[in-house]
Amino acid sequence: MPANQQLPVSDIVLGPDRQTHQGFLESQEKSSGPTEPTGELIDELGELHAKPRFGEEFLAIAAGALDGNVRQQFLLAKVLEYCSFSSADPLAAQASFESLLSRTSMGQQPAQTVQTWLKQCNEVYRWAGENSASPVEWFAAAAEQGFAPAMFDLAFADTAMTMQDRRALLEQAILSADQFVLPMTAAYLSIVDSAHAAGHAGATRRWRYWMYAACELGLDCSADAKWFIELCKTTPCPPSATAREFLMSGASSEVDLLNASHTLVEQLRGGVVPAAVLEDLIPDGG
Repeated sequence: MPANQQLPVSDIVLGPDRQTHQGFLESQEKSSGPTEPTGELIDELGELHAKPRFGEEFLAIAAGALDGNVRQQFLLAKVLEYCSFSSADPLAAQASFESLLSRTSMGQQPAQTVQTWLKQCNEVYRWAGENSASPVEWFAAAAEQGFAPAMFDLAFADTAMTMQDRRALLEQAILSADQFVLPMTAAYLSIVDSAHAAGHAGATRRWRYWMYAACELGLDCSADAKWFIELCKTTPCPPSATAREFLMSGASSEVDLLNASHTLVEQLRGGVVPAAVLEDLIPDGG
């Protein structure tokens, strides 16, 4: 799909439930202006996770979403997804929480038990009881306005979308060169490649050159970048290194890393996402 062609999100999201979702989308206010840069979204979501309760922060997010703020619509979808609405059944809640931790795209995975998770989500459950919209609907509302992080997450959401539509939505999100989407693509590739390392000779380095390409495309990769500071809490980083230097230091070949990231940058600027990436992230039957 051409980079400047908007995928018709409302036409593909939920198949048989399309009319319900179309009505929801039409009821939402459209964002009246440009959104803030998305590079800090991962940090913002991580900070939310660290709170004992979502409380006032969540209500402010919900109010902004209802007013048409596309960034808040995305954040609302992420919190609704995180809480999963399983409080009535402890066994279902445990399973839902463990499943979320295994596939979350919220950045830093929270190190807490299901009990503290449910306590966090009390305010969310109360709000959800009065508002019927699901996480998918809020992802779709933001994606309808061209918000790339929402397109990215919607491509992986539990909907009736076909594999081709998922890949098209993911492709459009990646081609935006969004500062949330590119690091999340790298993170997902790291998960995929780690799970299939034996069958992907050299593939485990993909996340590294995707992150380096993200640096080239505007992601903050200084020594003070929040995502890099968080990474260095769990991963050994060279003293006083920038994120670029860290990525370079772990590469098997600096020349290969630079060549691969340069090629990727040129592909994305030319409106091309490597087919293998789309196929690996959304496999056949996905």
